[in-house]
Amino acid sequence: GKLGVQPDVVTFTSDYFGTIRHYAQFLIGNGLAYMDDTPQEQMQKERMERVNSKYRDTQTPEEAMALFHKMCAGDKDTS
Repeated sequence: GKLGVQPDVVTFTSDYFGTIRHYAQFLIGNGLAYMDDTPQEQMQKERMERVNSKYRDTQTPEEAMALFHKMCAGDKDTS
């Protein structure tokens, strides 16, 4: 590279999917994360206006986990 930095190891995010999934399940199970299917444009607008997602305070960890598992299974119907 231009800065003369030589990486020790080259890795890919896909190398860590299992670990990432484990952390996501931990966060969802402890009520620290939720699933949100808000369209990108609306989400961006809400963030700029500092409006919480409608799912943040209404979705239970069980509902979020069920949606997470559907997403991981490739189910396009996550409603």
